[in-house]
Amino acid sequence: MRLIDVLVVAIILIVGALAALLLLLMKGHQSINNNYSATDPEVFSVWDETKPLHRVDPIGLEILHQGHFTIYFPSQYRPQAEEVAQALSQVWQVVKHRLGLGLGDFSVVLVLLKEDMGGVFIESWPRRPIPQPLVSAMKWIRVSEAPLPVRLSLYAEFPHEAAHIALGLEWRWLEEGIAEYISLMVVQELAPDLCEEYRKGRQEQVHLILPNMTYDLTQDPPQQFRIQDQVRIKTSSPQEIAGYGFSLAFWLQIARGHGEAVIRQFLEQAKHLQQPSKQELARILSELTGEDVWGKLQRMNLHDALQTLEHACEAQD
Repeated sequence: MRLIDVLVVAIILIVGALAALLLLLMKGHQSINNNYSATDPEVFSVWDETKPLHRVDPIGLEILHQGHFTIYFPSQYRPQAEEVAQALSQVWQVVKHRLGLGLGDFSVVLVLLKEDMGGVFIESWPRRPIPQPLVSAMKWIRVSEAPLPVRLSLYAEFPHEAAHIALGLEWRWLEEGIAEYISLMVVQELAPDLCEEYRKGRQEQVHLILPNMTYDLTQDPPQQFRIQDQVRIKTSSPQEIAGYGFSLAFWLQIARGHGEAVIRQFLEQAKHLQQPSKQELARILSELTGEDVWGKLQRMNLHDALQTLEHACEAQD
């Protein structure tokens, strides 16, 4: 073979290799973008409480844009999509009206898995790199007819997760408490028949600290892990789970003692601070209430928290 022919073949091979590498890089870049997109998902996991995680491809789903929400759904489930959009719009309005807090934009996916896996599943995309699965349920048409897990997801868990994004207080239990308060507030107003179920769950959480009688909301509980398939996975200890009930009880006590408007004033003042410390946030609330908030948070009493949660579903004056 002549030298010129060798050079031509070499050039062709080099160009081909570069083209293949470029296509590979482009494909990898596209995959990363799709995996982290909040508006155009490619593959995500749906959690069914009775089964393992399933990988689902929502490409081809119809899309409904309504207010703050983008709903992805199979074509036969448009009624459910419209119901979910309407229900979540009401939730967002309640939070804005009561606390002055905007919960931002959400994407929600209704997915029909294989027949042997059950019916319509709900998934949410808050403004985060990775979608967070919330709840699954069997087939339903109207939200009012949906099973308990679906309604709790819409009226309690969705606003709770959205509140974390909107608040960004960087104080675990103070923020968790506000998110819990928002969930209870929405349930009371839009789905009062769910309130007892929600309240009892939080009371059960508080009991988990026994035989201890006080809980310190100024400290994060130590992290707990388990090993599965040689991978370390974070799990929630009883002490950590109890924090949700205690943090809700704290904000209920603030609202009942000083009025819900104090929470709105606190959020308004806190948002003007750049990365406020725990002490700064406690000081703001102390000035609004006249209470030793830091001391109260350090020594949340078991019996007081249980009593507060016992009356959580009663209308406030």
